[in-house]
Amino acid sequence: MKKYHLLCNIKRRVAFLAIFLILLATDFMPQVQASTNETNEISNAVYEQVELLSLVFRLADPVTHWVFSDEDTEYQRSLEPIFREFSNHPIIEYTRELTRTRGTGFDAPMTFAIHLEKIEGQFQFVYGARVWELDSRWTPEIANEYLILLNDFYTLSNFNEFFKENTPYYEWHSQRLHDELMGKINFDWFYRFGFNPDTMRTIIRPSGTRGNFGPTFLGIINYAVIGQRAYPQSYEDLLQTTVHEFAHSFANPIAEAWYSENEDFRNLMRSATSTVMRYNPFYPYSITVAKEYVTRAYTILYLVENHDKDLLRLLLNEYNIGFRNIETVYAMITEHEPMITWNIRLVAWFSRNIVRVAGFGGGIAFGGIVGAVIALFKKQKKAR
Repeated sequence: MKKYHLLCNIKRRVAFLAIFLILLATDFMPQVQASTNETNEISNAVYEQVELLSLVFRLADPVTHWVFSDEDTEYQRSLEPIFREFSNHPIIEYTRELTRTRGTGFDAPMTFAIHLEKIEGQFQFVYGARVWELDSRWTPEIANEYLILLNDFYTLSNFNEFFKENTPYYEWHSQRLHDELMGKINFDWFYRFGFNPDTMRTIIRPSGTRGNFGPTFLGIINYAVIGQRAYPQSYEDLLQTTVHEFAHSFANPIAEAWYSENEDFRNLMRSATSTVMRYNPFYPYSITVAKEYVTRAYTILYLVENHDKDLLRLLLNEYNIGFRNIETVYAMITEHEPMITWNIRLVAWFSRNIVRVAGFGGGIAFGGIVGAVIALFKKQKKAR
């Protein structure tokens, strides 16, 4: 399996260099905001086009587009009342239609958003951006028609004024993001996958709490779009989530190569999809499940290598939310020796049943079992 990893990495580096040189030579480098990682200068980590698309999908269908309909903060609760009068705008109905016919929900609007720039008060696609080549749910005709309607909605709703009025709120969250999270991520770890930390961007989405995304801009800039943390919650709580979203940018091509070229992996992902769907209904396709599996495996690797997290606990966490083959996939990207499978299954069974039935007392018992299993594993590992 390692050869697929290496091949994807080489292809990624060559593609990155080619696109970078073309953009540099033609003076069309995208005007993006400064990175919010290890820099002293804080930029606004809230992007207007991301908030705009989030609002459109909130108004279109808050039930189907649940990742865009959170109401955990005063800011989130204010959106629908302020913009309710525009809920009959043509883009809202078009969004509903595209969701029904092409499944343009969840991450599709974020891929669309990060490839937009604003010129003279209107959004347009950044030079060279073809979202339909990155996401087949969009086509050239659909994307261009959608952009026309989006700009009309943007103008009529006076969204820019709303965005300006909330700039202090955005800047406060941007500062918190920098202080609470950015300095705790080892961005240098991503060099091995062809990433330059200076091209890694973290975007906060104040309009949402639950939805997190990992789109890539033209194969050059890697984004982690994360939901905001309502005070007193800390952005540090989203360290694993942020790493996960960054990891999608290199893990997805690896998963695609394995899925295309390795029959065993492809069959494993097809058989795993129904189990994953029981816990995570937003991964309906086996290729999507494959991307999620590989991304989660690399996220675990990062946490083990950089934050001394316990491997067994991390594997067990994934097992408990439907990713029952996580250990197999983790072994494909590392020299990992399989742990005692029956231990993982036993603890998972306790976590889903005994704690549910026995309540707090069961939780204490469960904690003891987890500790015993981890101690047993560590003892066996040392004995080797």
